[in-house]
Amino acid sequence: MTVIQANASLRTKKIIMLSFLNLLTKNSINKISVNEIIKTAGVSKATFYKYYTDKYSLLAECFNRYCHHFEETLLENKSPDFVSIFTDFLNEERGTYNALSKAKYESSEFSEKLKNELKKYFLIHEEKETDISSDLKASTIIWSVNYLYSQNIILCNKDILNVLNSNPILK
Repeated sequence: MTVIQANASLRTKKIIMLSFLNLLTKNSINKISVNEIIKTAGVSKATFYKYYTDKYSLLAECFNRYCHHFEETLLENKSPDFVSIFTDFLNEERGTYNALSKAKYESSEFSEKLKNELKKYFLIHEEKETDISSDLKASTIIWSVNYLYSQNIILCNKDILNVLNSNPILK
């Protein structure tokens, strides 16, 4: 495969994923068909099946790419201002976050993966952090984000800081 072919494949997969994520914001995964995905993406059925076995393998790839991107963002930023890094990332990726967390097929696994990435970050970057406190802090943040987004509230640094500072256990 040439570089041009590889780039074309990546573009095609990205179009399919973005089309799928857009559909997920409007419908549950059970109501989305492969035909609807290919129609929205403007690709043939053969092209879809060249990359994915079904809509669930497409969901799994979207999920893995998002979590990998989240992990890279946390690892690349050595800034002690975790809250800004986190809220900036989630706000930039809000549509993807909402679509993936809405997909009932993977939602608990999705939240658990993000929680584990946050927990790792806390254990690495905060001196007095224990396994239990980092788990509690990460769980509280993920729950708060899910709640704020379910209320259609844009996430800001203040919201996360309030969650962390209002709970004496998390201080």
